[in-house]
Amino acid sequence: NLYQDIPSSKTISLTRLLTPEYIGPLYGNCLLNVDYDTGNVNSQSFEISKNVEINLQTTDMTYEAGKPIRIKGTVYKTNNLLLGQNYPGFVEILMGENISRKDVVRDGQFSVEFLTPENMHAGNYQIIINIYDEDAQGNVLNTGNTNANVIITQKPAKIDLALGKTQIIPGDNITLIPFLYDRAGDEVNDKVLVRITDGNGKNIYEGYIDANQEAYLPTMTNELLGDCKITATKEEITAEKVDQILE
Repeated sequence: NLYQDIPSSKTISLTRLLTPEYIGPLYGNCLLNVDYDTGNVNSQSFEISKNVEINLQTTDMTYEAGKPIRIKGTVYKTNNLLLGQNYPGFVEILMGENISRKDVVRDGQFSVEFLTPENMHAGNYQIIINIYDEDAQGNVLNTGNTNANVIITQKPAKIDLALGKTQIIPGDNITLIPFLYDRAGDEVNDKVLVRITDGNGKNIYEGYIDANQEAYLPTMTNELLGDCKITATKEEITAEKVDQILE
């Protein structure tokens, strides 16, 4: 019973806040039942709902690892009023196992910025957004959640050069594999620029080859003998090895 001992009257106006202490677990379709001396009457049905509507305003869903991600949005309660006006509102952001942020919702608006680790693996990730408000006693009043899918990209960070042989004779192939890694330590499938220069600094080969795959680069019999320098470059990253051409 929500009300008792109401005096007799033709018109009765009742106002109560539907707080958790007052309604307990009462949600969904409800009605009021009024007992009169002459019988009882049911009111029109109405709905008690704690659900919220979350409208995300984030358009950029691709981010480089180590760069900030900003999640913005607007939150409405079921009665179309903005969350965070009458009671404190909060937003919690969860991404993977290690990223968690909490901020406030003011007048229905929230904006949360956080950084991803530079060594985060590239791929698709899901961001969970939990929204709620609470009264002075810490009781949750209205709540809801939504998800946002983001793409994390990486950038090349390291090149390793693996040579098949460190000594060859003119006419043999120089066999090499340029391994390209990102900041998470994963292989990056891309092109790298390979240059081979002789002991006098003269280019005897220059071209793009696939990273992480074995390549065979020919040497010519009229090339100078001695040490040749092999350089693999991707953007600002460089690796060098020395190969020896024998007589």
